[in-house]
Amino acid sequence: ASAAGPAERRLQWLAALPFAGIAVFGIGSSAWWLAVGWLLHAGWDVRHHGPRAGGWVPGHYPMLCLSYDLVLAAFAAWLATSGGVP
Repeated sequence: ASAAGPAERRLQWLAALPFAGIAVFGIGSSAWWLAVGWLLHAGWDVRHHGPRAGGWVPGHYPMLCLSYDLVLAAFAAWLATSGGVP
C-alpha cells in the first residue's frame, strides 16, 4: 500500500475534529455521546475507507476498524445504561 497524499491527510485531520469534539463532550457529560461518536466513526469507515481497500489502506483495515468501532459503541452504550458511567 502506498502512502496517503497531502489531500488525503488533510481530509483525515478534518474528519478527526468532529469525532474528537464528540469524545471530549461525551467524557464530560454522558457515555451516550461516546456511543454516538463510535457509531458515526463506523459510518466514516464504511463510507470513506471501504472503497479504498487495497489502495493506501490495507485491505483488512476497513472491516477491522468497523468491528472495533461497533464493539466500542456497544460498550459505551452498556456503560451508559448500566449506571457505571453517567
